This record gives sequence, structure tokens and C-alpha cells, in this order.
Amino acid sequence: MTETLLFLAAAVAVFAFAFWRDRQPKEDGVIRWVPYTGIQFAAMLAIFLAIAHLVTLWTGTPLIGRFSR
Repeated sequence: MTETLLFLAAAVAVFAFAFWRDRQPKEDGVIRWVPYTGIQFAAMLAIFLAIAHLVTLWTGTPLIGRFSR
């Protein structure tokens, strides 16, 4: 569970950094080579997966979707 919490903290930190960098004003004529919106999307996906994994660890039963029954 410690690894999952560390992974969750790292994903939140990456999301916060990408959010901060994405909100900074863009310089005219300079192309941003790092897609911070895409990094935010990937970090949010990692956050959701880590939370789902933590719920599974805490409850002892895996999360089951509506259509997998």
C-alpha cells in the first residue's frame, strides 16, 4: 500500500506541476515542445487508477464494473 500511496503522491505532484506550467503566459513566437495538457491527462488517469487500487486494497474486494457481471 505504501508504493501505491507514493505513486499517488507522485502523480498528484506531476499534475500540479503541469497545471502550473500550462497556466503560465506563453511567449510570442516560441513553440512549447512539451504538451502540458497531455501530461495532465496522463497524470489524472494515473490518479484515478491509484485511487481504484487503494479502494481495492482497503476493502479487500476488487472493483467490478457494471458490465462484467
